[in-house]
Amino acid sequence: MRVISYTILYTVALLSQQAAHALLAETIDHLHKVYRYPTGTATKPGSYIVELHPEHDAPAVRAASAKARSLLKRSVDILDVGHHYDSVFKGFTVHGGEDLDPSQLARLPGVKRVWPVRRHKRAVAVSSTRNSVYASGSKHTGVERVVRELGLDGKGVKIAIVDSGVDYTHPELGGCWKTPGCPWQFGQDFIGDLHDENDAKPIVKPNPTPMDCHGHGTHVAGIIGGQGPRVTGIAPNATLGMYRVLDCHNGSSDDIILAGIEAAYKDGNDVISLSIGQQGWSEDPVSVLCESLVKKGVVVVVAASNSGDSGLFTSTSPAVANGVISVASVESWEYMGTRIEVDSKLGKKAITASVPSNDNHRFFFDKPVPLVLGATSKGSADGCSPIDRSLKGKVALIGSGTCTVDVKALNAQAAGAVGVVLVIPDSQALEAGKTNSTVKIPVVAVDTSSQEYLVASIKKGQVTIATSKRELVTAEDPSGGQISSFSSIGPTPELAVGPVVSAPGGNIYSTYPVINGGYATKSGTSMAAPYITGVVALFKQAHPDYSPDQIRRVLAATARPLSDKETHLKLHPYQSGSGLVDAYAAITADAQLSPSSLTLNDTDIGPLTNVPGVHLPGSLRWARRTVTIQNFDTKRPARVSLTHSAANSLTPWYANGTLAPPMRVWPVDAAKVDDKSKLPQVFAIDPQG
Repeated sequence: MRVISYTILYTVALLSQQAAHALLAETIDHLHKVYRYPTGTATKPGSYIVELHPEHDAPAVRAASAKARSLLKRSVDILDVGHHYDSVFKGFTVHGGEDLDPSQLARLPGVKRVWPVRRHKRAVAVSSTRNSVYASGSKHTGVERVVRELGLDGKGVKIAIVDSGVDYTHPELGGCWKTPGCPWQFGQDFIGDLHDENDAKPIVKPNPTPMDCHGHGTHVAGIIGGQGPRVTGIAPNATLGMYRVLDCHNGSSDDIILAGIEAAYKDGNDVISLSIGQQGWSEDPVSVLCESLVKKGVVVVVAASNSGDSGLFTSTSPAVANGVISVASVESWEYMGTRIEVDSKLGKKAITASVPSNDNHRFFFDKPVPLVLGATSKGSADGCSPIDRSLKGKVALIGSGTCTVDVKALNAQAAGAVGVVLVIPDSQALEAGKTNSTVKIPVVAVDTSSQEYLVASIKKGQVTIATSKRELVTAEDPSGGQISSFSSIGPTPELAVGPVVSAPGGNIYSTYPVINGGYATKSGTSMAAPYITGVVALFKQAHPDYSPDQIRRVLAATARPLSDKETHLKLHPYQSGSGLVDAYAAITADAQLSPSSLTLNDTDIGPLTNVPGVHLPGSLRWARRTVTIQNFDTKRPARVSLTHSAANSLTPWYANGTLAPPMRVWPVDAAKVDDKSKLPQVFAIDPQG
């Protein structure tokens, strides 16, 4: 009997151990479904996106969310179900208290993955000293030739812009919303004016239409579909849709952005333009949705982001999504501004300032007016304090400070000034900014060299300025065609080449909300992405049957590589992709190259085999890639020649082994570097083995 008891005890113990192992394995499996973002990524506490397996249809998605609410209501104080996603990305959003354990969601039947809801900000536009004539880049990108010789304008192509909304009352954007003949036939608001992502519980109360209260989306819209005469878009006859997912403060979150993108897909758009980015990978929900849309036949164009100064791996999600066209920025070739004629003891000189901060108040003075420092009696000239001396009838020269352009302008206005010239020594702060309706005087900005000249002139004595030309002027920008310093750099986290292609994004003059003057200059990959969006629309008009992958490959294969003005070598593809887009070459190409880039991150280890004529001893890393060239010209054979041109090497390390953001470029002239430990780190291979 004692033996039987021991046997029973042993069996029970064994079963308990097996059950424990099974429970542990199940728990680990559920934890693997919970996605965790890198440290520093802003997320909403207690809010998650639940991704379901793709076989769920719309009723099944809603049934799954109802089951989640039912099963978790006993253990979670608050559980609200937000958006449902039932087209390509299947799932729903839940908002609970901070006590909501995501592993509880992962245990629900049918759950594929669980994601924290990230807080988003758009790929922030960088302000600019120089204000470009938007269409000026068209002759460098082949767009002008496409329009002139092929007569393409985007007609018949549906473009969705997922952004901050649009001022559809703007006369150069149609002045209409969803009326017959109006360019705006699709779109809606998903976020509303009351939303502030910094609030603990942001209010989501969408407006009846996606009116823009920030300006970014209106600027993007002009680049794509501006109808002239001052701003003519790349595809002015395309049919447009605006899906507002950004609030008045540039904020949003994954769940709202997913809803906007999904709606753009359901409306049948051919192309989706996204100038939104956040730290992430190709597996996060926004990237997953974008990749899925590409597989469904939608071209998705995404800004690479504006973190190039931080070095390698700075492209954001969804620019890192598989199959999308991620876009880098180059500087424009011309800029638009205000010609100011200066008369001082240093002589007469003409300088070009920015466009005015509000187009309703142009910076024009037919007769000379005095230019003086807008300083207080205590010598402060940053414009942030009330100016306690009279500036009546004068233009105030105001320097940098921590206050807004509105504060500077209003202080000058209160002192009697008839205009303001902002001088900003920091080269990153490059435009006057937008003034509100309380500012009744014109405001412009000048670059560093003009600032130095004006300050020196005032120190010498009386200075007068005049602006006899009543129209804005254009001037050549010597940095035109160079990669923008802010443009984010690849590769993707999977070491794939990204960005894919480059387009004008530095100093772009485009439409802006009418209440804020109607026109503005912005810089950023946010401006380059809609440029490529317009090019894709022209391509789709010419070749409606081409797939997103074909369009992506052709744009990359026909782009013109960019050169580094310092090393005179080609830029690394991680900076500019395949180079500057050439719309004409892409649309008229008779041949296709596949793939458009070779990714070397997936290699074999071992002896090199089955390569004719190549015999290398020992074990090494190697990979085999196949390149296919298709000739679509049925009348002529294609002649193919292979050449190679050297490009810069990039490294994130100094020679002393420390991390070096921004990344270092090799080759470099060592004679110009005082601290040799700060040279880029390079590794030499001993030819003797």
